[in-house]
Amino acid sequence: MILHEGYIYTVERTTKTKSIFQCKNRDCK
Repeated sequence: MILHEGYIYTVERTTKTKSIFQCKNRDCK
């Protein structure tokens, strides 16, 4: 289960980073 939790944590971080990166590309706040 620890491996599963770590996987979800990584996916959530990746999704957050992606949305922040896309927001920067669109120059939005």
